Amino acid sequence: MLELVGSILRGCVPGVYRVQTVPSARRPVVKFCHRPSGLHGDISLSNRLALHNSRFLSLCSELDERVRPLVYTVRCWAQGRGLSGSGPLLNNYALTLLVIYFLQTRNPPVLPTVTQLTQKAGEGEQVEVDGWDCSFPRDASRLEPSTNKEPLSSLLAQFFSCVSCLDLRGSLLSLREGQALPIAGGLPSNLWEGLRLGPMNLQDPFDLSHNVAANVTTRVVGRLQNCCRAAANYCRSLQYQHRSSRGRDWGLLPLLQPSSPSSLLSETPIPLPTAPFTQLTAALVQVLREALGCHIEQGTKRLRSEGGGTGDSPRGESCKRLKLDGQNKGSEERAQEQKGCAGDHSEDGVEEMVIEGGEMAQDWAMQSPGEPGEPPLTTAKLLATGEEEQSGHTVLAEQGPKGPRAAQEGSEVETRKGASLSSVSWRCTLWHRVWQGRRRARRCLRQQTKEGGGGGAGTGVEWLATEARVTQELRALSSAEQRPDTEPLLTFVVSVSQADQALTVTPLQDSQGLFPDLHHFLQVFLPQALRNLLK
Repeated sequence: MLELVGSILRGCVPGVYRVQTVPSARRPVVKFCHRPSGLHGDISLSNRLALHNSRFLSLCSELDERVRPLVYTVRCWAQGRGLSGSGPLLNNYALTLLVIYFLQTRNPPVLPTVTQLTQKAGEGEQVEVDGWDCSFPRDASRLEPSTNKEPLSSLLAQFFSCVSCLDLRGSLLSLREGQALPIAGGLPSNLWEGLRLGPMNLQDPFDLSHNVAANVTTRVVGRLQNCCRAAANYCRSLQYQHRSSRGRDWGLLPLLQPSSPSSLLSETPIPLPTAPFTQLTAALVQVLREALGCHIEQGTKRLRSEGGGTGDSPRGESCKRLKLDGQNKGSEERAQEQKGCAGDHSEDGVEEMVIEGGEMAQDWAMQSPGEPGEPPLTTAKLLATGEEEQSGHTVLAEQGPKGPRAAQEGSEVETRKGASLSSVSWRCTLWHRVWQGRRRARRCLRQQTKEGGGGGAGTGVEWLATEARVTQELRALSSAEQRPDTEPLLTFVVSVSQADQALTVTPLQDSQGLFPDLHHFLQVFLPQALRNLLK
């Protein structure tokens, strides 16, 4: 029948092209494009469940006027970040159900659960399709409106925060029950039978055996939650909440602008081998500086101003506020700082340092005093125990001494007994394409020195020396093309999180569009390099 429909479309309907029959789909369809309107369409047969799904979505949009704009906003945001589409990505139906599930879980809820709707269905609204109960009221005016009066801006921010914290693999998001059902404890048979579980489990409201996100891969789920986490951080900034007085993009606009490939990659974490965090960060510094020839410099920092009110933060980005315990300083030193920074400290006498989390390349260039030859500095966030832990204070530590050994000391710095490192960031600069032709250069070097075996042969020190020589060879090859006084090829920030045991790389300066190549290289090189160095 579908083949017949496809033949009719091809031969009898004007303006239709690219007709394709897809009999292997879960619901077999004929896909086509309509040239006059520019629309893409699907035709299916005997798919009554799809009709009730559409009516259910229509009812939800009629129950509350905030549903439709919130769904459209999330769809547009997901499309701009490469999260929605065909293949292993989320489709628009799954994104819509995810928003509806979120609205069901608010306190008070914005939308009722499917079970509540089923209980309020009238006599003529009792429907069963393929054994599934599709009963719900058709008239939204018969239902009581929600008592939730939160504005759309607040709901959008809460959506990002909620999705970033969900256990998408370990639970089933049920619109029928309006809650996340844990998978480990077992699900009722009527919800479990035939349901294909995966990295993300989002149940259809009527066909309970259908996971609408079953096609989504682990990598896409990780990117979804990372993007939601970044969006939630943005929604807490003044740039989202207040109009910019400097003519910068603000509010929804930065969220809805499409992301570049580099920004998508910067939200993709690189998993790291299991090791004590201080050893891991020390080894990473050695790999970046010695094996790859990166210049590691200090990030920007400035004192936080309390009197800004509704003013803009630099580049409109949210700040990570780090408090520096002033108790270790002398009274005269504290008095001088208080005179110079009036109003820049909190009520408990703890001075606050502000690290700008999303600055552009020009901000780093203007504010960072470091030069390529200067000693590398790291900015680390330390969680202290005792009184500081109780008051929620964090301590800012900097690496001061020179040399590779100092890098290890800097990443292992502890300001008081029991302190534990939670995250570290470095600003790195590359002047040569040390990732290009690396295998060939390594192979030639081994032939010259008569070294055999794989890249991880020998001790970690031997491996590091070999990789450093490979980098020197690559730099020598490109020295004729690029003079030392020219601008760097790439400037980027490397951040390591102890909680996620993962690393993220964010570009700051990339005039030649080289960051995607570097990121793909680091995805393979860094985990193996750290394993070799930590042997």
